Amino acid sequence: MFGSKIISLTLLLAVVAAAHGTVLGADPPDLPGFASNAGADMDRIYKAMKITNVRTVGEPYAPGDTVAIAYEIANTSDTALNVPVNHTYSRPFHLIGSRQHWIERQGGESRIPAISPRARRRGRQYAAGGSIIHAEPILAAGERLHFTQQVSTTGYPAGKYTYYTEYRQLGGRVIQTEKIDFELTAANSTANARPLEKVEGGNGFHLDGTADLKGIALGNMRKGPLMAELMTKEEMALTGVSRLSATEKAALEKWIGKLLYFTAFRVSRDAAQGLNQRAARGPHKIYHYRLPAAPSMLSEEPAIEHARMTFAKEGNRLEEWKLTRADNPPSEAPDGTADKYFDRFSFRPTEGRVHFTNGKQTRTVQVRLEDQWVVCWMFVGT
Repeated sequence: MFGSKIISLTLLLAVVAAAHGTVLGADPPDLPGFASNAGADMDRIYKAMKITNVRTVGEPYAPGDTVAIAYEIANTSDTALNVPVNHTYSRPFHLIGSRQHWIERQGGESRIPAISPRARRRGRQYAAGGSIIHAEPILAAGERLHFTQQVSTTGYPAGKYTYYTEYRQLGGRVIQTEKIDFELTAANSTANARPLEKVEGGNGFHLDGTADLKGIALGNMRKGPLMAELMTKEEMALTGVSRLSATEKAALEKWIGKLLYFTAFRVSRDAAQGLNQRAARGPHKIYHYRLPAAPSMLSEEPAIEHARMTFAKEGNRLEEWKLTRADNPPSEAPDGTADKYFDRFSFRPTEGRVHFTNGKQTRTVQVRLEDQWVVCWMFVGT
């Protein structure tokens, strides 16, 4: 009796297994998030990926400034890494682990009044955010993932702080910890990145769509004979103007005046139309980031770094957007180094654009080097 039931049960299991494409006695199917070789791939990833080049951007800082901490997580091996698909979350992702940040106030008093008492703490350290780390399916040897964390220090006391960055396995075990110190000095009153009210240039174009064009028109020319404003006596003699009659000179002055006025009018009109079109798309902020020294050229790394900072300041979540290239061929820095993501202008190698995509749309940050400053703004154009 029991033997027949066991045989029936075995047959039933065999039928169910066959319906699901499973062979009895074979290895169990892959579970979501754990492909058959995922464990080995993740072990290689955890050994090869390292936090590198942790640095602050835009010092010095004062209380109330936004402190920016930049770093990379790099494939330090000499081979490409396969990044398996993880199905643990709401949709599949290629993940290489997670990151967690902490901040600590140095000195006798560890409490930071601006942070809620309910915030997670670990000894003297406050939790400062973290996330899973997305990657492409293949990470090339030497490839770097760029990150920029921002800490708003509004309400922070002046003094020294330590910022910790942890690289973790997806299960939470800490693989690597790096730290960097920064100081908030009350004497510093200039923010590291500040919105400007006016675009650079002698014509005074404002970001609200208005323009101060007085410097272009003839109204600013000194009073007196127009010819004397335009030509010296020597130039008059060489060009034969001095030999003209009074009537001819008056007619020439009138013609030159009309020409200059027409030119000024066209410049003013075209500039105003361009500014009005810009204003119709909404106001834009321009951010200045001060470098420790004026570089000889704008390399891709600081261009990407400051573009990411600007992109985040404009309300975009960096974990939802990744770098992408435009359709144009890759550009090169003046030293011949190829740009991977920075679309450098061929006619002005100290300026270019950085593009971000979330898979549905693309947004762009324009980046320009001006002496010791990296200038960035969201690009909205046709």
